[in-house]
Amino acid sequence: MKRKNKTALKLFGGIALLVSVVIAATVFVTQPTFAACPEGSVQTNFFGCVKDDEKGCGVWMTINLGLTIMTYGVGIAATVGLVIVSIMYLTARDNASQLTKAKTRILEIIIGLAIYAAMWSIASWLIPGGVFNSGSVCKTSSPTSGSSNPGPER
Repeated sequence: MKRKNKTALKLFGGIALLVSVVIAATVFVTQPTFAACPEGSVQTNFFGCVKDDEKGCGVWMTINLGLTIMTYGVGIAATVGLVIVSIMYLTARDNASQLTKAKTRILEIIIGLAIYAAMWSIASWLIPGGVFNSGSVCKTSSPTSGSSNPGPER
């Protein structure tokens, strides 16, 4: 038994070392590429070129990114939860306590989704342009390539 634990520990240590080396190489060896943004824009790591104004575009876009990630996370968690609870419900047979537990958890998942939907609606009302469409206020512009100047718009 101890031999299996040592083998598993060595395997885990090797994988952790490999992941650490890859992360360190990515962070310390790679050079960031800075493209020239149009005038009045700022280069960001996550969003490319963002307008540099006093509306707080970078902040709104970061909040938008966080809410988008949370929305996908809540959806995945609810789906996995419903699958697990449905398996619990199907395998309960004559066990009344397991049936009650499964029904309670289904109700809790539905209540959690309703609370998240209400929070998402409030956030969508507060964020300019909505949660998934903050581009109406903070349009990201693509970096200019080379030194060509297209001239004024006509």
